[in-house]
Amino acid sequence: MIIRLRGEIVGQAADFVILEAGGVGYQVCVHERLRGDIRVGSETVLHIHTHWINGEPKLYGFGDRAELEVFELLLTVEGVGTKVALSALEWSDAQGVANAIAQGDVLQLAAGKKVSRRLAERIVLELQRKVEGQAPAAGERTAGSEVEAAKAALVNLGYGDAEAHRAVAGVVRDADGPTDKKSLINRALRALEPGAKR
Repeated sequence: MIIRLRGEIVGQAADFVILEAGGVGYQVCVHERLRGDIRVGSETVLHIHTHWINGEPKLYGFGDRAELEVFELLLTVEGVGTKVALSALEWSDAQGVANAIAQGDVLQLAAGKKVSRRLAERIVLELQRKVEGQAPAAGERTAGSEVEAAKAALVNLGYGDAEAHRAVAGVVRDADGPTDKKSLINRALRALEPGAKR
């Protein structure tokens, strides 16, 4: 079984990369955030989950072991398949997702394009107790806590919960720069301006 690959990225598509290792090209599905971080021609290490479909393997790759473990934990939830589990990792790192589950933050979990609110509620219901010990201590800064703080700031400025969530989630998905609270708020406010491209 393949559990880790190191090699050169020789191609990319909408939902996968091609990593060449030892003269063999592997098609590896990755989430949007990771795909945006790696470039064709770069050397990359991916932690691999092998999923078997009709007797054939499909590879899913992650930048670190923690993301792989969260992905595999999500797959234990009824109704969550590989596409949904991968999408759940689009907006934050593994610790941010674990923190959102522990805090029961359904809106934040639903930031993934394929994660419906109903599935997010089920994820919280089935996994909250399992991840509570992994959630950061109070006051510890994580990608998830920065997202939460940015959404709260927008709500304080008069935006609705759903509107603030959509704006910040969109910024996180398209992030190509800092994702601290101040940057998230400023970029979300620009996205919320009348006439801004949605």
